Amino acid sequence: MVWGGLNSDNTSAYADGARLDPVTGTWHRLPAGPVPARGYAGAGWPGREVLLWGGSVEAKAPGGIESVGQGAAYDPVTNRWRALPLSPLRAKSFPAAAWTGHFFIIVGGSANGVLPAPGPGAAAYDPATNTWTVLPTAPSYPPPDPNGPTGPADQRSEGVAVWTGKAVLLVGGYDYALQGPRSDGIKWQPAG
Repeated sequence: MVWGGLNSDNTSAYADGARLDPVTGTWHRLPAGPVPARGYAGAGWPGREVLLWGGSVEAKAPGGIESVGQGAAYDPVTNRWRALPLSPLRAKSFPAAAWTGHFFIIVGGSANGVLPAPGPGAAAYDPATNTWTVLPTAPSYPPPDPNGPTGPADQRSEGVAVWTGKAVLLVGGYDYALQGPRSDGIKWQPAG
């Protein structure tokens, strides 16, 4: 499935999309979504619906980023969308996303191109209860320069999150406070 996106200078957002039937090799257009068109969203596949959250909408100025915080779910069997409840996270672009088998995890992202983004750094969406839960704040990471800024390790943009079967690993990404890429990572393991 593909949906949304932005043009090269972030001034136009696309609201169209399609899904591929791998058996027939046929593409099918998606209906209109319940959230604004966007690019740079986090997405996951729990096995029944495609979940997406956050991203950037059409910017008011070329090259600008205007983050959004709504999420949506698309069911390919019914060919319908539904809006997710509002999350406890501030609107963010470039969040990392992972599916754990139970939760849709969103970690990091930038708020209108700026980090740290105020508020929690990570949250979990539970499709079974249609609710969000704030995840514990990640530990602070050491800055490359001992006199440089520091902050929670989940305050990074464009990182990659994966579920290992026991924990979510978040690696890489961009740190706007340090004006550079991160080469480290963090691990979140559910209790129990």
